[in-house]
Amino acid sequence: MNPEATVDLLFASCLMLRPVLLAAAVAALLWNRRWHGAEAACCGIVLSLALLSTLYQGAFLLGVPGWTEPLEILTLAGAGLWVLSERRRLAGRTLPVLPVRWPGRVAAAATLAYLLAQAWLLPPGNWDSMTYNLARVLLAQDAGTLFLTDVNTPRQAVFPYGADILAHLLLRFHLDYGLGLFSWLSYIAIGLGTYAAARRFALRRDAVLAAWVVCSAPLLIYQATSTKNDIVAAGAAAGALVAGLRWQARPAAREFLVFVSCLVWGLSAKTTFGPLAVIMAPALIVSAARRHGWAEVGRALRRAAPALVALTPAWFVGSQAWLYVHNVRTWGGFQGPPEFSIPFSNRDGWTGMAANLGRYAVVSVDFLEPLDRWMERASGRRLSERLVAASGLGAGQPLEKIGMRQGEVFSNRWVADENHSWFGPLACLLIIPSALWSLCVRKARILAWSCVGFTLIVAASVAYMKNNGRFFAIPLALTGPCVALALRRLNGGPMARFGLAFLCLSIAVYASAANRMKPACGSRSIWKESDFGANRMLYYDWRFKDQRVWRVGARLPRGARVGLALGENSWLFPYLVKIRHVTWINLPTANSQYGIDDIVRDLSARRLTHLLIQDHLALDDPAIRQWALRVLLERREGEHPFALLQLRHDSSGPPPDL
Repeated sequence: MNPEATVDLLFASCLMLRPVLLAAAVAALLWNRRWHGAEAACCGIVLSLALLSTLYQGAFLLGVPGWTEPLEILTLAGAGLWVLSERRRLAGRTLPVLPVRWPGRVAAAATLAYLLAQAWLLPPGNWDSMTYNLARVLLAQDAGTLFLTDVNTPRQAVFPYGADILAHLLLRFHLDYGLGLFSWLSYIAIGLGTYAAARRFALRRDAVLAAWVVCSAPLLIYQATSTKNDIVAAGAAAGALVAGLRWQARPAAREFLVFVSCLVWGLSAKTTFGPLAVIMAPALIVSAARRHGWAEVGRALRRAAPALVALTPAWFVGSQAWLYVHNVRTWGGFQGPPEFSIPFSNRDGWTGMAANLGRYAVVSVDFLEPLDRWMERASGRRLSERLVAASGLGAGQPLEKIGMRQGEVFSNRWVADENHSWFGPLACLLIIPSALWSLCVRKARILAWSCVGFTLIVAASVAYMKNNGRFFAIPLALTGPCVALALRRLNGGPMARFGLAFLCLSIAVYASAANRMKPACGSRSIWKESDFGANRMLYYDWRFKDQRVWRVGARLPRGARVGLALGENSWLFPYLVKIRHVTWINLPTANSQYGIDDIVRDLSARRLTHLLIQDHLALDDPAIRQWALRVLLERREGEHPFALLQLRHDSSGPPPDL
């Protein structure tokens, strides 16, 4: 590792401590207010991420993005001063210890440490993040606003910012170390929240085992080191579950404020969190009223009124209402232009919903890739493919297109992948049956109906796509109490519990090591290929196969003004984060009205010195080529064709000399 990379790693490591310290301070605050240890830690993580995100979004919305650093430092200082002022009371409390025997603690710590190493050291390479999750943060930093219009895909402008903007912690310094930290923290919040919630319904041993079951879901483990927003929304659901159950047990102002804050944070992270909030919030409030009386609930809300007023601006920022208004005014719909959002919607009504439920039932059967490969070698066909054929929903069958996204084909492969995986064998064998059984159990009925209602709404409103499994990380975070109650009812002996715990651990170890993007061993071991994280270009070279990011950076002179004419699915992030000595101008190719003539006009109007074209029809347009003084780099064959042009001077508005 060269000295510059070492400095970047050390600096990023220091920055990564900030959300961890803030989470510890918030957890200490809640713990000091008689929250149980796991409850306080779960909500401490969730609220700290929500607070950081709100600070960043608020600074951008006020037009002062440069204030994010001092605001962050002031927040940390305030939290630190509070902890110091409460040190005597905190010292008087016994430090909570998760009731897990030492082999379980060692196994959990080792798994979390390995996942942290992935989140900390490995470069990002997720397709969604390269095109919009992370790329949009760099675009917002360059533009100084969250109201983006110069985008090459609507995804960069119209989706909620809550989880994505957390990367500003590191990307404002163009650091790509540690970008998976927020997902890793959310994974821990899910585990702690599952245990804390399950503990209200069952014995400790069953609550611990329920947490193991939920946290061993392969998709959660793959996403625990990713830079996507799905697991962050699931972490928000876990925090809302913990706070909501406390509110249900004892209506109090603090519990209500934390509950609402977690729900708002979930909405800030992902649009599909909405169905859960709509179902869960009224259900828990009504349940508390039935248990304690509307008068008691009313008194709690009145006590919370001053804080409600004070938090309303922060909740407004987190709700993304401002973004949806901007989307309607700029793009014609709250989720973006209709031609962009409609293909993702189920347009086949009840029939589409029923077909999608059938598909989700099929793909939820996931016995992992090794068994699938063994079946293929033994019988010539994968078990996952046999399930699709038996469902009557596959290619060539009557319902093959009902409820599907246009161009999508229903298929199923048990793969170790953060985009297309599901939740492993325990989902179909234990988690889903437990949730369905809990529909008839009074204690957990609200949670079970929240999960089922969420599933029905997603099946009815969202077209089926092969990567839809990520949506269901949100209800998965609520299933811990259902699993704990089922385990309590089954009442297995010590050997049965040990066997289940060992199975959970085995699945977790497998998922940690077999992640297709980050394989731990073999000829393509991520540690070998990336030189333990030193090769930050690894995923870009795998994608483009021509070292183009490094070559483009080498050919561009310092201070160049470089236009980007990119296709909708082009990887934008590598150029913005790795080539720091130029000014990037992303041309608004996502606008269907923005054509070649507009690009030619902007070459002059924006005083561009160079133009990078990738995955876009402008690559072969003669009007663009007329502006080229010379072609610095070009590749037309294969996937992802591109060209880097140095632009000539022109009397109509030449770019400046460098």
